[in-house]
Amino acid sequence: MLGWDARAARIAWTVGVVAIAFYAVFTIRKTLLIFLLALFLAYMIAPLVGLIERYKWRRIPRGVSVLAAMGLVVVVLGTIVALAAPSIAEEAQKLAEQLPKLTEESAIVDKIPLPGWLEQYRGRLNASIHEGLKSAEAAALPFAKNVGVGILSAAGNMIFIVLIPILAIIFVKDGPEIKKTLVGLNPAASRAKVSNVLSDLHDALGEYVRALGLLSLATLIAYGTVFNLAGVPY
Repeated sequence: MLGWDARAARIAWTVGVVAIAFYAVFTIRKTLLIFLLALFLAYMIAPLVGLIERYKWRRIPRGVSVLAAMGLVVVVLGTIVALAAPSIAEEAQKLAEQLPKLTEESAIVDKIPLPGWLEQYRGRLNASIHEGLKSAEAAALPFAKNVGVGILSAAGNMIFIVLIPILAIIFVKDGPEIKKTLVGLNPAASRAKVSNVLSDLHDALGEYVRALGLLSLATLIAYGTVFNLAGVPY
């Protein structure tokens, strides 16, 4: 029966709004990514800003503390990148040159000592490793050969690299004012509740982001130390 169905109209309206929201997010995905990265960086340097403000000798503006923390982070990261970039490029080039030779080996596992109970599976293991190297070659060679292109592309997006720290500085410096403004937009009766929700969200995001950063750093140090001591290439 033809006619107006309120329930169907609400469903259609909801589906339309969700579709528009997804389209809007897709359209501004680069901008959202910049804000997310800036937020991540802001939460990473916030403890350093608090440390500077806690142990500084004389009272200085919060903006100076934020700039000092950001400057220290940029110097450390820049030094790491400058030291690691040549090695990464060299290893990538070696991988691109040597990986095809590895995949041509017909009996890779023959050079590896195996326990007696695994000897009967040596042929299957050799085939599995050979197939894995083939897959690795297909995946790694384009990446290794395009390392230089990727670096040039990153240099071309230098505006984003500059914009992310600027936004992070704004988030850290004006975070309390941003929260105060958001709370003030709500009715007086609900401001305390909104303030508590924002505080809980801030604490949860801060702990989550810092946990990810520390976990990534610990993983990098652990893998790098073990692989360097073992002399593992690439």
